[in-house]
Amino acid sequence: MKVDMALEDIRKQIDEIDRELLGLVYRRVGLAKRAGEIKKKNGDEIYDPVREKEIIESKSQEAEELGLDPVFATELYKTIIGECRRVQK
Repeated sequence: MKVDMALEDIRKQIDEIDRELLGLVYRRVGLAKRAGEIKKKNGDEIYDPVREKEIIESKSQEAEELGLDPVFATELYKTIIGECRRVQK
């Protein structure tokens, strides 16, 4: 029974982290949307390949320093950035 309770506690913590992650992505997307509005106002392109590459490389390196798979971080940020670009259009 004690093992099951520990597992349940861990699952609750995971659920809480998942909610926090989605909240952070929501905030990031909102900021990206505002950045897109500024880009449009200034006549700038939405897609900035240099900035995207910098972010992905930076986060990949950070992930590796934390002991996470840098390929995972690369794919995660490609997905997040893709969603941010979508809302900017």
